[in-house]
Amino acid sequence: MEDTLEARSTVIKNIDIFSQLHQSAIIDLAKKIKISAFMANDAIIKKGDHGNCMYVILEGEVRVHDEELIVAHLSKDHYFGEFSLLDDEPRSMSVTATKASILAAIFQDDFYQVLDANPSITRDVITTLISRLRDRTSQIIIQMQEREAVLEKLVEKRTKELMTQKEIVELKNKEILDSIHYAKKHQDAILPKTDIIRSCFNDSFVLYKQKDIVAGDFYWISSSEKNHIVVAADCTGHGVAGALMSILGMTLLDQIVNQEGTTQPSLILDKLHNSIISSLNQRQNDSSDGMDIAICRFDLQKNEIEYAGANRPLWLIRNNEVIISKADKMPIGGLQLGTRGNYSNIKIDLQKGDSIYTFSDGYADQFGGDQNKKFMTRKLRELLLEIHTKPFSDQKRILDEKFEAWKGNNEQIDDVLVIGIKI
Repeated sequence: MEDTLEARSTVIKNIDIFSQLHQSAIIDLAKKIKISAFMANDAIIKKGDHGNCMYVILEGEVRVHDEELIVAHLSKDHYFGEFSLLDDEPRSMSVTATKASILAAIFQDDFYQVLDANPSITRDVITTLISRLRDRTSQIIIQMQEREAVLEKLVEKRTKELMTQKEIVELKNKEILDSIHYAKKHQDAILPKTDIIRSCFNDSFVLYKQKDIVAGDFYWISSSEKNHIVVAADCTGHGVAGALMSILGMTLLDQIVNQEGTTQPSLILDKLHNSIISSLNQRQNDSSDGMDIAICRFDLQKNEIEYAGANRPLWLIRNNEVIISKADKMPIGGLQLGTRGNYSNIKIDLQKGDSIYTFSDGYADQFGGDQNKKFMTRKLRELLLEIHTKPFSDQKRILDEKFEAWKGNNEQIDDVLVIGIKI
């Protein structure tokens, strides 16, 4: 490749992660690319090395491997190491040149400068990484199947030389777990700290119990001088699939509320629904991924709350009575049959001492008790009515202890999220 600014810019344009960059940003990033040459059998990346850049293959070929186990062969225009743009974790694989190769390196610091200057591409980067992670999982499954076939033919002749099936499964599980821990790090970084909610509401709590390493439930808050917007959401599935959807959901909420300035809950839901469909290209495929969600906007100057919900209600306890604001029976995302309208916006005048609760379905759906049945929404309502006068820190502890006692030795079946706010 001729080393010119135009040629470098073409390299950037051909990387799907950067496909939405403006020309000026592409040129700026192209100036910072480092071109390096490697001979055959040169080590480009060693497993365990500190990672701070990704590589694009301009010429030649490389192999991705863990010692002798070859995971992939990559050639011109392929790229690798992209997750090192987002974290500082050690490299999980080695990469070696199989023939003379020329590579372009894009460094983490330069990548973050591009994101800071172009915040609108964050959603596209996340969507692309979701696709890459899904492709990687599919490749791992295919490689496991292929390796099984090889082992069946060679195990008698090379028993001592070949990895056992258990070792292969452990290796693949490690790769998947590495990806899951990466997703957890990104999800934890985006989730608001609970002290942010306490700074807006003196008496409040967030009970957040993940089923797996990462979660499909998430909470989100945006605060200004006029309003506090609080979100409780339950994404399709749990684990990695749910976590990736939650990351996308939080990114879109930031765009809709903080960047576009939309604060009416029903309009936020309308925009979020359309953005999920667009981001996941759901009009062209059969994906039904999405989320159930409750959004509350608190105006403490006017002493009122606005609420809108997609399959998740709002409970207000006042004078020992539970007042339920019902959600619209329409999820966020996915293409439902029939005509659907816009989301409803409900205004409620607040009184001192009101207790507000929003939640996902994980608490009520947990199996346990003497007869191993679901906890049920009715029991949750009765429990909150019983404890709503206590300090909210005590309420969180009681809810947690009750959940664990009910679950007993059963597996937790879903993520759990309960948010409580005292007026």
